[in-house]
Parts: sequence; C-alpha cells; structure tokens
Amino acid sequence: MNINPSALNSAYQGVASNKETAQPKRLSDETVAEIRIEIRSYQITVAKASLESFGAQQPKSFEDQYAEFQQMLDDIGYDGLPIAELTPEEAEALVADDGIFGIAKTSERLSQFMGAGDDIDMLRAGRAGILEGFNQAQELWGGELPEISQITLQKALEQIDMKMAELGYSAVDLEV
Repeated sequence: MNINPSALNSAYQGVASNKETAQPKRLSDETVAEIRIEIRSYQITVAKASLESFGAQQPKSFEDQYAEFQQMLDDIGYDGLPIAELTPEEAEALVADDGIFGIAKTSERLSQFMGAGDDIDMLRAGRAGILEGFNQAQELWGGELPEISQITLQKALEQIDMKMAELGYSAVDLEV
C-alpha cells in the first residue's frame, strides 16, 4: 500500500465531515497497520537522506573499530600483545615512566603529532586542537580525567610552548 499525504488528508476530511452517522468511519486494523508501516518507512527514508546530506556515516562495526584501533597502535609504534590480553603487570609497564603509553612518550607524540615544524600558526592551531580534544574527552568521561591524563596534557603543552618560545613567540596571541 502506498500512502501519500494528500490521499491521507482527503480520507481524513471525508471521515471528519461525515455528519450522516453518529460514529465516524473507522479504518480496518489491517489498513492502520499498513499506514504505520508506510509512515515508519517514510521516517527512515527521511532520516537516511538527512544523514547523507550532512555527510554522516553509518556506525562502524566492532571489527572496523578494532581494526582502526590496531592501526593506531601500529602507527605509534606499539607492537606488543593485544591490549585485551595484557596482564595487569604488563599494562602497568606500558604506562610507566618509560612505557610507550607513559607520560613522557605520550606527551612527546602529542606535541609532535601536528607536524608543524617551525610554522607558528600550525603550532598555535595544534595547541588549541589538543586542548579542545582534551576537553571533549573530559566531557565523554563525565568529569575530570585521571591524573596521568592531566600530567600528559601539561607536558605536551609545555613542549609546544617551548618550541614556540624558541621561535620567539608566545602561546598566547598578544595581538588583538
């Protein structure tokens, strides 16, 4: 059954204007079910079109998310056991001072990630991006992130600020 808005409207007006009987005409249960299906189908079509028009992507499967996570680990040089298979001691070693996910190495990756070199505008934009990402992470976390995250952020910003100072600039744009 293909329902269009004008046909539905005229059917409603016919029922509403029926003054000959005390009771309005009722649609059969089957017709109501078909209308519901048609409306739901229309809603889904509109929602999909809206998502596509804004460039939204369909949710990724667990397998795709896992593959992206593994790729990220490869990109930063982690070649150890799968994270889910680590013992508590092995996981602790990864976040220790000299571990690949420790403060020193993570803050260094953050500050170097931008590939800004000596470009002051890129350094400022990267610094702002790191702060924005950190704030978004805190919102998702539902409050203040763990201390290791706080310290890592401070160290990454210090490294960016030092690079900017070497170039004769400040992290704060004094021109207004």
